[in-house]
Amino acid sequence: MKFLAIAPLLALAICACPGAAPSHVPLARCADACAERAKARCDRAACERGCAFVLDRVVEREHLAVIDCVAARSESATPEGSPRDEWRDAKCADREWAGCAAQIGVHADGGPPAPPPVDERPRD
Repeated sequence: MKFLAIAPLLALAICACPGAAPSHVPLARCADACAERAKARCDRAACERGCAFVLDRVVEREHLAVIDCVAARSESATPEGSPRDEWRDAKCADREWAGCAAQIGVHADGGPPAPPPVDERPRD
């Protein structure tokens, strides 16, 4: 009998609890920040694509620095006749996002040195 009295309260408590945040929220925040900070260079679709392209920087919370870099960059120049010639004059192309992402945060130094070569001579 006590269960019947508590059941509506329990059901109300379960329904009132917020669910987990959607997984796309960080990307939406990044796209919103890009649309605000880089509006002279990037439209909304380019911002969404760029934020998805630098997802690792979004997760590391370095996306604002990447966006500022993209906003400050000069127009990208893809060589004539490239397979992606339609992106030649794009202001917010993938290569802009990639170049800026590679220059931000702990990744700016190029990463650790290469490992030493492996000695493949047979051991006796």
